[in-house]
Amino acid sequence: QNDGVTDIVTFDHDTKASSFKGEVGIGTSTNFDSLNGRGNLVVGSGSGNEGITIYSGSGSQGGIIFADGTSGTAAYPGQIQYTHSDNSMRFYVTDGSEKMRISSDGKIGLGTTSPSTALDIAASTNSTNSAVYPVVTVQNTAANSNNSYAALNVKGGDGQVNGFILADGRSSANVFSIRTETATPIQFNTNGSERMRMLSGGGLTFNGDTATANALDDYEEGSWTPTASTSNGNGSFSVTVNYAKYIKVGGLVHASCYLSIVVSNVGSGAAIIGGLPFVNTSGQGYSIASVGHASAIEYHTNDGVAAYVTNGHNYIRHVNVTDTGNVGWSGTGTKYYMMSCTYHSV
Repeated sequence: QNDGVTDIVTFDHDTKASSFKGEVGIGTSTNFDSLNGRGNLVVGSGSGNEGITIYSGSGSQGGIIFADGTSGTAAYPGQIQYTHSDNSMRFYVTDGSEKMRISSDGKIGLGTTSPSTALDIAASTNSTNSAVYPVVTVQNTAANSNNSYAALNVKGGDGQVNGFILADGRSSANVFSIRTETATPIQFNTNGSERMRMLSGGGLTFNGDTATANALDDYEEGSWTPTASTSNGNGSFSVTVNYAKYIKVGGLVHASCYLSIVVSNVGSGAAIIGGLPFVNTSGQGYSIASVGHASAIEYHTNDGVAAYVTNGHNYIRHVNVTDTGNVGWSGTGTKYYMMSCTYHSV
């Protein structure tokens, strides 16, 4: 049909090829100049469902090709292709090489033509450059905002198990976390066997042990402040702490100290070193302490000196080795005292 515009459609009888000038609209008469050169072919009226069907043979392919030349790879650098023989959708870029495939069972392959999982990413490279080897990046570009999160959310059992790998980019946080949103543990396996588990209520278990009672639920280390006194609550002492440290692993506490003690009045009763960082749990017995360089402690030639962490308390009491007699402070003046002990606090 000629509507006054010359050579809108031309037909070559030898090659059976048709060519068009201007824009082609199917189902519409609207001018699409606003599409910046992408309105050469427009299908649809903008109302209701519209579409294009590419009808291929059952063992053939249908596709759309993007070209920037008429020969060689310039004629087909970008392609979207459906292959009917295996019912896969394929995507080609750059030189017409396949970069992504969606298989018939819905698996997505990037860099692989045979994806074996829901998302299968592959690359053949020896590079240590993260721009080259396979990397999945999830990024929130709202830097230092109040809600600058980025995460991978993994769900199982219809949401019964819900876990996140999350980067909290808020300026008040700046942390990377692995967490669950349900009361489920986090499990670490190697070679198909469980090696460590983080229990939902806190604590770590190892090598398949899942019992809460066996979980390692604490680790800390720090300083403590020793004090000097007597079991009768009398005497006068001034303590200079040269060294006093502790380590706590689970319910096991190890504490040590080196003190300079100015004794003004020895008082009466057993010599006491108090201020241990944790209470010796009742029912765990009396834990022995090792005492050395202890000029501050009265020494019994026949009986010797022993020390223990008192059951249910956080102090050390000094007694004779062979009986229950008290060992007090040795006398007034500047004295020295070294001690280490290990006890339970659960």
